[in-house]
Amino acid sequence: MINKNITTYRISVNEIKAQLNLPIDYNKEDTYLQVLIEVATQHISNQCNCDIEQTTNSLITNDKYNLSGLFYNSPLISIDSLKVDGNELETNTLKLKIEKSYFQILDLKAEKEIEIEFTTGYETLPTPLKHAIIAYASDLYDPLRSDNIIGVNIQNTGLIDGLLSSYKRKYW
Repeated sequence: MINKNITTYRISVNEIKAQLNLPIDYNKEDTYLQVLIEVATQHISNQCNCDIEQTTNSLITNDKYNLSGLFYNSPLISIDSLKVDGNELETNTLKLKIEKSYFQILDLKAEKEIEIEFTTGYETLPTPLKHAIIAYASDLYDPLRSDNIIGVNIQNTGLIDGLLSSYKRKYW
């Protein structure tokens, strides 16, 4: 299991206020809007099958095996720390296979434990992803301005899906 911690959210409460036409000096709901940003970011990350915001990840295995599994947390920014059986390894000596939707560490064996810390996410948040987060957070705040059209049945306008289409990572 990988423990994740998003280090920063690059969408501001003021950007959500602008989308919702709320006055910038209206601050009674700033905490709630920040929560919506976090929820929307997680939702868009799940839709894309990757970490969007810069995220620190840590994984500790207690099994004796070859760590050549795939890490579907791309895009990979860096491998920050690697310990094999308690000994720190130089991360620049690793053999890596980096693909669009995953990265893989090749030929790493341990007798007891492997501990790896790495950073994922986009170094520069792509504009379509930024707008998808803003749109989704705004939808959560005000369903009447939503991506869904409610009538006889519910239809989706496709705005958010269109913004995400080239960033979705498909793997199985």
